[in-house]
Amino acid sequence: MMVWFWCAVMLIALAIEVVTVGNLITVWFAVGGFFALLCALLNAHYLVQIIVFAVISIVCILLLRPIATNYFRGNITATNADRIVGQHIRLLEAIEENKWGIVSYNGSTWSAISYNNKPIAANTMVTVLAIEGAKVVVKAID
Repeated sequence: MMVWFWCAVMLIALAIEVVTVGNLITVWFAVGGFFALLCALLNAHYLVQIIVFAVISIVCILLLRPIATNYFRGNITATNADRIVGQHIRLLEAIEENKWGIVSYNGSTWSAISYNNKPIAANTMVTVLAIEGAKVVVKAID
């Protein structure tokens, strides 16, 4: 009886994983179900099967999921826009009330806004905190 139960657990977990592509969560319950199925085939007590299922599933989620996620995601390279975040650059045009400033980074000119909506004078060194649309959010370096 438990053999069929663990087969069902594996099939349901795999079916859910196929429907939710990319999450890599329920596949580990299928792995746990496989090991519980092996225990059932060896006539282990049902509590042993449940413990094996739980332990194997949790260990796989904690240890193998990060590795598998990185493997399937591949190398993610930052775009040029992403590279500007965290950089210290000079503000070319002042940020004033109701007026964006201008910064330049690696030959690209960006509109700039202050993170706290306070004016920042031209030629001030700023740190880029984020990108919002086509503007960079900056903070003056003290």
